[in-house]
Amino acid sequence: LLNAVIGADLGGLMLEKVAERYVEARSAEVPEVPVAVAACVVLAHLYNFGVVSCALLYDLVRKLVDAFGPADIEVLLALLRQAGPQMRRDDPSSLKDIVLAVQAQARKVTSSSSTATSTGAAGARRTQRRRLSPETNHQRAPHTTNASRASCWCR
Repeated sequence: LLNAVIGADLGGLMLEKVAERYVEARSAEVPEVPVAVAACVVLAHLYNFGVVSCALLYDLVRKLVDAFGPADIEVLLALLRQAGPQMRRDDPSSLKDIVLAVQAQARKVTSSSSTATSTGAAGARRTQRRRLSPETNHQRAPHTTNASRASCWCR
């Protein structure tokens, strides 16, 4: 709403600050996962309100899928929870490509973790992948999110 009233400057400034905070959180000596998750949630809401295009979100999702560490999966889960329904409406074929990439990465990690000796880390990754699977396959019950209700109210 403020983006429409004040102009693109506000949206651009918000996007710049959120991106800076995300990069700082990810590139810290000890990655700040909650801060990265919060920055991605804000980015998802900017996308839901039409401030940023889907290309930015799809690029971010692809980078997260390529890295596919525990922190990346956590950020990906938060991003898909907030922006997944809108992403599916905007470009379902790209989302399908992302689902296939997630499944391929999960198979790759599963095969490499079966030979690993650290069962604790492998178990944590397996749990995160189980949480991610319904998100990417859209098996959750359809519901109206707060963002979609607010988006309808603002228009």
